[in-house]
Formats: sequence, structure tokens, C-alpha cells
Amino acid sequence: MKLYLRTFSISFAALLVLSALSSYWFDPFGYFRINGWRSSSLLGDRVWGSARVRNALLLPVAEPETLVVGTSRVGFGIDVDDPAVKHHVGFGLNLGIPGASFDEMDAYTRYAIGNHPPRTLLIGLDFGEFFTTYNNAPSFLQEVAGESSSYFSLLRRFSYVLWSKDAIRNTMRIAFEEHDSSQSGTFNRAVGLEYIRKRGLHGNVLATEANMVSVWKQRSDWDSYSERLASLDKLLNDACNQGIDVRLFISPYHVRQLLLLDSMDLWSHFLSWKRRVTQIIDGRDQSSCKLTLIDFSRITLLTSESFSLADKRQDSAEWFFESSHYKHALGVKIVERLWGMESAPVDFGVELNSETIEQEILQMRNELKRYKEDHPEVADELRKLAERY
Repeated sequence: MKLYLRTFSISFAALLVLSALSSYWFDPFGYFRINGWRSSSLLGDRVWGSARVRNALLLPVAEPETLVVGTSRVGFGIDVDDPAVKHHVGFGLNLGIPGASFDEMDAYTRYAIGNHPPRTLLIGLDFGEFFTTYNNAPSFLQEVAGESSSYFSLLRRFSYVLWSKDAIRNTMRIAFEEHDSSQSGTFNRAVGLEYIRKRGLHGNVLATEANMVSVWKQRSDWDSYSERLASLDKLLNDACNQGIDVRLFISPYHVRQLLLLDSMDLWSHFLSWKRRVTQIIDGRDQSSCKLTLIDFSRITLLTSESFSLADKRQDSAEWFFESSHYKHALGVKIVERLWGMESAPVDFGVELNSETIEQEILQMRNELKRYKEDHPEVADELRKLAERY
């Protein structure tokens, strides 16, 4: 029995060492490249990990001047390496997390501000993260501030990077696709364009929308909705108490996304959510610090460009990859508006507060009604899509 246990222990330890050495050589999660330990790997510039793995690796070591957080809309759209953005944010880190619920975003953000508080915190808000559930944050993000450099914490991070179920699953899922390992976001343009080449622009838009409808229906979690709003309030309070400049924005929604919400009977909930978030911001303003909330989800020329069925070009849309994710060019305009630059379009971005919120809600209702009347074919296409999935 002792021989068996000794053999098993030695074999298991050897397997872990072999796994670690293989991971170092192939660098499947980009850990060593991201942290500057190596300049290249056997497979070149491929990084096989997901945005969650990347964030788990960067958070304990990065000390950004500006931290950008949100869902994949923020991850795709805000390029902190763009000179036009960098001019305002300085050294920035984008923690856009695809499909994240607010619980998960909150965990990453709290870990970051608890260990390396940034000068500025940009929070991109999406309605879906408050009523859908997808929480796959690594367990070490639950540690209290100040313990992140302990030996045990280091082992836990390496365990997550090298051997966790999430790491292995994501490695298998995108082992043959290039992935963005920079700090600019979570989207690799080459991969996105490949999807458009395969499906066509309109087909790619429909595929993305079908996936979103499925996610919204399968992961709806209204029981946690109010708790997540309360968590937002507490996060803002903690950030304010640390003297962090907090700027919030509601990400641009393409009009097709608004029509999807309407087709799924979520439109009134979306508008009520805006009211609740505005109330939270106003409460913070009156207590401890000045916050700003800019809404970019209104229907404008920027957010209503057409995805024509007849247009088969690789990348014909100017501001959006598809109806869910906006491009870096639009992200630049978001940052310009958040910093009050005159170069930002005058009709792009409305500040929400107690004095403006009801008028804005009324305006959005009227805008969507007019759009449906003027574009019945688009409204009908989204209605059928919502019913199908």
C-alpha cells in the first residue's frame, strides 16, 4: 500500500511538472508573454486563453492609470492602445468580459481597485449583465486586498492558468484561432473578419443576434436583478471613498438590439433599468462624490447604420462589427464625449440625471416607435428572430 501511494504521489507530481513545462514551452494561455517573461513562443503570437484567463493573469501585476470594465461591448470597442484614447486615459487596462453578469464584473473590478487602485475607473453598463447569469470568475478574485502577492495566492493563480477546467475548456475551444493578447480589449479583428467572410455581413449579424436571444432566454435571472443594482451602488461608494474618478456610460446599442429587446418584451424593463441606474448615480452625487452617467444607446445615425442583405463585403459597416459590438472608431468618440471634448458628435451621448431621465425615456420610446414605422421590414425580421429562438 505504501509503495502504491508513493508511486502515485511521485507520478502525480511528475505529471504536474510536465504540464507546467509544456505550458511554458507552448505558452497556451499567453501567461509568460503577457507578463513580459518571454518575447516569443514555439507557436508564434497565438494565445489560446479566453478574456477571463487574460484578466486573471493581468490583474495581480497591472497598475493602470485607467481601468475600463464592462461586457464584450466594452472589450471590443474601447482600444486603450489607440493614441486618441491613450491621450485621455494614460496607461489603460481594458477588462471587457464577454457575456459577464454584473456579479462577475464586480469581482474583477473590486480585486483591481483593492490591490492597485486606478486614477480613473470607466464603467460601461449593459442591461443584460443585470438580468442574465454567467459567473465564471476565478476563485482567487475573492481574496481580500493585500493578500494577492502571497505564496499561496501565486500557486492558486498558476493553478487557474495551467490546470483549471475553464482554462482547459477555452484552450480546446480556440486552440486554432489567434486571440488578442494585448491590453486593448478582447476582440481579434482577424477572427471577426473571418466570421464575416464565411457568413456574409448580414448572416454574421443574424448569427450574433440569435445567440443573444438564446442567452437572454436561457440565463435570465430576475431574482438577482435588484441585488446587482445594490452591488453597483456599493462598488461606486467604495471607489468614491478611495478618491477614484468614476465615469459611467451606457454602451451604444445598435437599433437592431433595441428592436430585439422590444420583440422579447424587455423594452419597458430596459427603460426602467436606466431609471434605476440614474437614481443610484444621483444618490452617490448627493452623498460623497461627483459621478457622471452618459447614455450612448439612443437611436442616431451612428447606431442605425444598415447591415444590408445584399452587401457581401468583408467589413462594410462603419461603426459596428455586427449589431452587438461597436468598433474602436466609435469607442474613440465615447471617450471624447466622456472627457467633454468638442470633437465628439453633439447628438451622441446624453447625460442622465434626475432632471433629464424622464424626458430621455419618453424620447427613446418615440424614437423606437418612429423607427418601426419607417423600417417595418427590419422590425419584422427581428420579431421573427426572437420568436424562432
